[in-house]
Amino acid sequence: MKIVYDPQEDVLSILLNDATIEKSHKGTTDTIFDYDEAGNLIKLKILNASKLVANPQTIEYSISSTQSAFKSSKENDSYLNIYLSNYP
Repeated sequence: MKIVYDPQEDVLSILLNDATIEKSHKGTTDTIFDYDEAGNLIKLKILNASKLVANPQTIEYSISSTQSAFKSSKENDSYLNIYLSNYP
């Protein structure tokens, strides 16, 4: 998965895989969904991202864990949070 913010175009793109885009569908206001030939979602674009996303240059990435995936502890029971920041 790749997340790209283009500040000049003010577009936030979330690329799920590198398959060839065969068709696009405009969703509700300011969203475009791109699909492969099998109808699988490939990319989500958010137009006018600076107006819709709190800070399109900062990403919070969370992985939800289960007790079966990790030994039980207060640290591992809920979420692993990784904060990535894009500094200009």
